[in-house]
Amino acid sequence: MKLMIVEGRYKGNITLDKAVIAKLPKRIGLTTTVQFIDQMPSIKAQLEAAGKSVETDKKRQAYHGQLLGCDSTAGEFMQDAVDAFLYVGTGLFHPINLGMNVNKEVYLYDPFTKKLELMDKGIARKMQQKRQAFIKKFHAASNIGILVSMKSGQGNFEKGMKLKKELEKQEKHAYLFVFETLDFSQPENFPFIECWVNTACPRIFDDYEKFSKPLVNMDDISSYGFHKKLF
Repeated sequence: MKLMIVEGRYKGNITLDKAVIAKLPKRIGLTTTVQFIDQMPSIKAQLEAAGKSVETDKKRQAYHGQLLGCDSTAGEFMQDAVDAFLYVGTGLFHPINLGMNVNKEVYLYDPFTKKLELMDKGIARKMQQKRQAFIKKFHAASNIGILVSMKSGQGNFEKGMKLKKELEKQEKHAYLFVFETLDFSQPENFPFIECWVNTACPRIFDDYEKFSKPLVNMDDISSYGFHKKLF
């Protein structure tokens, strides 16, 4: 089956009020989603005209400053060069992921309501604390379930198999659970699993409360020194 990805772009103009710009710190890391990516040059110019220093960056993204649901490296890579981040867009899905992975404040500007607010770091902090606690439980667990999606762009079957073999070398019991779309009720059918490792979309972790057992992302356990060569 052929897959075609069509980017939806906002066609209007985004103008930042002087009062909005005045609330921002000197050095800004500018981020947005693909819907507003065409507005980035204009927004950057407005901020710089008001005396702000503006940074944008990218890694796997197609555009500078672009946040993906599963990837906030556009912000992570420049956090040392900025005082705070400005996210232009709607909702919290993208900026929460950014807030979890940077140690700077994140300002949210909604181009439709024209309101600026400071994101509550408590939300991201709670998720970080859960992630840290679950990583510890992963290392202590003996029976581990590895979640593997077969969806395009999320499939990590080979890495899941490698992880299984490495866990078994440590005398742990590892089991692969393969699915197309994750049904959050299904893990309940395997009560012997002490911890789940997610190899699919890392934002599944946002729904950790739907799991009765700890959940960690594959990248989380690699970043804490667990066999980085696998990932």
